Amino acid sequence: MKNKVTLLLSTFFLIFSVNIFADTIDQSVVSYVSDSITTAFIKTKLAVDKNINNSDVNVTTTNGVVTLAGAVNSQFEIAELKQLAASTSGVKQVDTTNLIIKKSRQPFKDCWITLKTKLFFLKEKLINKKQLPFFAIHVETHNGIVYLSGNVKNLVEAQNATMLAQSIDGVDRVVSVMKIQ
Repeated sequence: MKNKVTLLLSTFFLIFSVNIFADTIDQSVVSYVSDSITTAFIKTKLAVDKNINNSDVNVTTTNGVVTLAGAVNSQFEIAELKQLAASTSGVKQVDTTNLIIKKSRQPFKDCWITLKTKLFFLKEKLINKKQLPFFAIHVETHNGIVYLSGNVKNLVEAQNATMLAQSIDGVDRVVSVMKIQ
């Protein structure tokens, strides 16, 4: 944690320094330094994000265009990486075409877990009348990790979906980034 804070503080100091001296430095140097700062800031955000396994992701920035390359666990992680990079100041565009999804060590089990999760959601919605937006939640499973995304009306719906997914046999962990509207 101490290293993450140090990296974050260093990044802010670098941004502050470049802004002060930007008028006296050649524009190509400013662009290069700005891209380097953007890359460092994205890497810092990745280091503290618990939902993304960033060990196999390379980040580069050229003229405000961020390129992400490497291997990730799921389509969910690609979307999260893209959103994380795009939300960074100075980013004009994010290229994720060089990201690949790692093969699952248990593809049939993952498929079964996803199906079971969706069926549990449907059962709880229809039979038990549980507060759960069945059609609004996207479910993806990779190596026993269930990824939940989408929009929910309130915290109760998000908690219900997460608890149901956690209760399914074979689920190692649930990563939820459902957004409350």
